[in-house]
Amino acid sequence: APKKNQIADADHVEMQTCPISVADCPPGTLRDANPQRGKTAKVYAQVTNTGLHPGTNVRVVALFAEASTGLPLLPADFWTTTFPAGSTTCGALDTSGGWNFVESGNPCRVIQVVNPDTPEVVGFNWKVPLGQAEHSCILIVTESLSDPLDSTIRATNERRVSRLVPNHHQISLRNLHVVDVPAALMARGRFRGFEPMNVVNPTKSNAPV
Repeated sequence: APKKNQIADADHVEMQTCPISVADCPPGTLRDANPQRGKTAKVYAQVTNTGLHPGTNVRVVALFAEASTGLPLLPADFWTTTFPAGSTTCGALDTSGGWNFVESGNPCRVIQVVNPDTPEVVGFNWKVPLGQAEHSCILIVTESLSDPLDSTIRATNERRVSRLVPNHHQISLRNLHVVDVPAALMARGRFRGFEPMNVVNPTKSNAPV
């Protein structure tokens, strides 16, 4: 992203000011851009509380996977080991099925308080693999004690992203178009920088957080 659009820690105003569809935005705002192989992209997730009471200790995890032939199932132990109920941390992730943490060294974020009508934003640093598929996706899962995931998800061990995203407001998916670093930048050694990506939920809900 241009220097004017690189923000270390964005808030909801900086994230929402620049629409995804526009090509350029003023300084101090986030401009959406395609992640580039071999570079570090900044992945932002915005959590919104549409309820009446504050949400506390909201846990957020970000995952990515290739989607060229369809998204893989979540790992068999995802809901018991990686993202167990009643926790504010994330456990180990079985990556053999194709899902990986966006930021493996610090996979989860905890937002202390999300007040109604005041969204909170968390960021993850994604070191985009050199061999990452052009069609890839990022999955965001959030949960708090005040707004837990539907108990049937863990009871049935639902692992199909196609069922999880449209039916649960705490889970969102973003399609990505991963590209190579432009040849001109490679020649000048300009590999470093952040590419902001807004991760939004395609559904609406009146439930909190």
